[in-house]
Amino acid sequence: MPRHFNQSERKEIEKRLTESAKQLFIHYGINKTTINDITEKAQVGKGTFYLFFKSKGEIYMRVYIEEWENVNEVIRQKYLNRKGELPELILSYIFENRKQLFNHPILSIIYNRNTLSMISDQSVLEQLEVFRQLSDSRLIGIIKSWFETNKVVTTVEPSVISGMMRSLSYLNYHKDEIGDDIFDEVIRKFAQGITLVIKS
Repeated sequence: MPRHFNQSERKEIEKRLTESAKQLFIHYGINKTTINDITEKAQVGKGTFYLFFKSKGEIYMRVYIEEWENVNEVIRQKYLNRKGELPELILSYIFENRKQLFNHPILSIIYNRNTLSMISDQSVLEQLEVFRQLSDSRLIGIIKSWFETNKVVTTVEPSVISGMMRSLSYLNYHKDEIGDDIFDEVIRKFAQGITLVIKS
């Protein structure tokens, strides 16, 4: 019979599991980290893990979203209500966001070609959809603040601008096909293309 933990115990165990998972994911990656590794490091039984998380993918998403919230708040503070020309703001945000995401030891993992296939159970797919909506909402809020602060006049809706900006992240799953030697320049040209659409 599974042991029942009080609220304080649950909070402590969940923290130990997520901290252990985070350290292991950073050091070994998702593929080489097992649930056994996580529970041993957290000093809890494997059965206890399943009282909190359904899979390795689910605990990764928990760690990912916690880390993303921290990074996103830094970016939000930097860009919310920022003054400037809209094309320059868009380019600056795109490259700052990419720098933060792809240099982060946890956030960068999800852009590995094999990561999603390794963690894509139903609960993870549901979390990814919720996260997509949250990410879109946050970025739309920043773009709207640019519109208001800078009295922007354009026929392109903030939601469309957000969609174009976020779509650049998906190109990372095709980095090999695009070519590693030209990838950064391709991203730059796509980003510049977004600003041309806004100007038209």
